[in-house]
Amino acid sequence: MNVEEMLRQTMVDRADDVAGSPTIGRAGRAREQARSMRRRQYAATAVAALAVTAAGIGASGLLGGNPPPEPAPEPTRVIDVAPSFAGRTLITSGETHDGEPLFLTVDAPSGSEWMVTCAGLGPEYVVHRAVDDQFEETAPCGPLEVLGESMSFRWSSAEPVGNDVELAVWITLGGEAVQPEGAILAAAVYEMPPAVTMLAGTDVAPLEVSLGQEWAYLDSVESEPGERRLTVTFPAFDEEVLLELVTDPVGASADVELLVDGVATASPRTFPLGGSSTGDRLNALEAHTVTLRIVGDVPPDARLGIVRRRLADGQ
Repeated sequence: MNVEEMLRQTMVDRADDVAGSPTIGRAGRAREQARSMRRRQYAATAVAALAVTAAGIGASGLLGGNPPPEPAPEPTRVIDVAPSFAGRTLITSGETHDGEPLFLTVDAPSGSEWMVTCAGLGPEYVVHRAVDDQFEETAPCGPLEVLGESMSFRWSSAEPVGNDVELAVWITLGGEAVQPEGAILAAAVYEMPPAVTMLAGTDVAPLEVSLGQEWAYLDSVESEPGERRLTVTFPAFDEEVLLELVTDPVGASADVELLVDGVATASPRTFPLGGSSTGDRLNALEAHTVTLRIVGDVPPDARLGIVRRRLADGQ
């Protein structure tokens, strides 16, 4: 049974005892009340139309009729999905409301970036994603209606996902699949542009986005496998520089710490080995010594990479 079948079966199994669930029950009853209200409004419209028609029968001798009411409109998309940004091109996207699980069929034969958002809820709700029933990852939901706010992940050009791949996104509360009213699920998949280089097992893109601005690749350095730290002194540059930090391997139990001129500056102070971090900056017109350091056991294949970026032209 795949993820979609599992979720659909879970919702069917829980349908009979929806009223017993304080979360799903309220959401289900609210949706049913909304449907009932629409039915009553349609009925009132029909009664009013018949009354007007009846009043006109004596004058016209004809029994007129109003066209049946149109169904309630489907909710429009709430979360903006750009057709392109920073050299990426949209492959596909989707959005569901009131916590309905989201399923996308994706053709991503080359490098791709996947962005998922669970909006309109508190962090006690958890969003799950899986790709072809694998690579499941979770993150807390949040209030912000911003694409990629919950999670963003990539496949490199060396490890393409392939064609007809299913992305499944769903919400749980206390480990149970739920459909909370007001929740929004959104996902989008973008094709990545050709990489400038590969660093610590990661494709380095020509452009990255940080705080609403695009940053272009400037240069990069990488450690030898198995080294605990990577230290480099960058000469003064005539403008502010953005740091992109990439590490490998995924799944290691160690963390990575960033120091600039001997001071830990990243927030949070560490991030997991195998992850990446973008957003720390170096002041212009000053030389800086940057160190990436593994905290904990160092895997023999561990690699650390530092990328410098400058504002893209026109920013």
